[in-house]
Amino acid sequence: FSIGNFSSLMGIWMVRICIAWLTWEMTHSKSWLGVMAFAELGPSVFISLLAGPLADSQDRWKVLRFGQTIQACLGLALVVLVLTNALTVWWMFWILIGFSIIGGMNLPARMSIAPSLVPRDKLATASAIGSMTFNSTRLLGPLLAAPLLVYSLELVAFMIATLGFMINAYSLSRVREQDLSGTPGETARKDSDLGYGAVIKDILRDRALAIVLLLQFIGSLLVRPIADMFPAFADQVFGKGEHGFALLSAALGIGAILGAVLVVGNLAGRAMRNHILVGTLFMAVSGIIFSFIDFFWLALFVLVLNGAALTTCSVASTTFVQLRTPTERLGRVMSLYGIIFRLAPALGALGLGLAADAWSLKGATAVSAALAAILILLYWRPLSREMKHQEETRATPT
Repeated sequence: FSIGNFSSLMGIWMVRICIAWLTWEMTHSKSWLGVMAFAELGPSVFISLLAGPLADSQDRWKVLRFGQTIQACLGLALVVLVLTNALTVWWMFWILIGFSIIGGMNLPARMSIAPSLVPRDKLATASAIGSMTFNSTRLLGPLLAAPLLVYSLELVAFMIATLGFMINAYSLSRVREQDLSGTPGETARKDSDLGYGAVIKDILRDRALAIVLLLQFIGSLLVRPIADMFPAFADQVFGKGEHGFALLSAALGIGAILGAVLVVGNLAGRAMRNHILVGTLFMAVSGIIFSFIDFFWLALFVLVLNGAALTTCSVASTTFVQLRTPTERLGRVMSLYGIIFRLAPALGALGLGLAADAWSLKGATAVSAALAAILILLYWRPLSREMKHQEETRATPT
């Protein structure tokens, strides 16, 4: 699973990097950068709502295998369009829509697959490994794609990405039934018929869980979209072109890997609370600092810190949600959680791109990150109090 996941994520990052830069070259529009970010993430939200019950009632592995096969076909479409000189910004837009739909279908199954692979007491480490995989590809994908873009070899980049999708499809087919803890049973299928109403009520009754999800929404809406503006920062602010774009993305990836290493085996009790609270706040603060920097190498350092904060709060929050959710409802809960990580950044990127075009890139970025910091501080004490109370309750002998 991890080998295939690494190969597919490498492909996804190479596609993202190439399409983002090609969009900038074709349009020189920050609004188009926001539109492309929305195209990649937005439609997946609506699909994932349907895919949540699917992940709870059907074989999650079959869902993943089907989706990965379709991703390989979309990669091949990009290769054909480049070969025929037919690639346009609109073609890239519609192909990203396709990736978004498949990503939404796969997301609940992929995010709820961990309990089938590891014991629940190892979920935090499994989440950290998944995050390291994701963020190492965030680093390697841009570093591999950037030299190819410099020499106008986007065809080679798309071919490598498609190969990654194919490797993942093959890797998923090699997972054996005896290696799994089982697929959703009859209880899960009956529970999945209840829809999202009962799931949302359970989340709202758990105040700590509800606030964790809200904080992730705030960070995803107001801070994560900064990365979608990297082509504009690299070109207009730092004057570094394709290489600068790749290095900005790589710095974020390096920080994210460091953050994932930081939380391995360190997500119990108070440590989990601190990673969620401190990580979320520092994610916003480092975003503010980045928006005021003109010196390129200092910006890279700040992005390393930003990437570390992004990962620590993300891994801690994901683990918290998984541990507090029954397995038979995990697909639907992770579907809702996935919406936060897809819809919020998509809307945020669209809004940030429009604001940057209408006002200024650095000003819009600073205001967005500052608003996130204010909202996070408002919920700091309530979440800390709730999580501390739950820790004390679990520690009290029955």
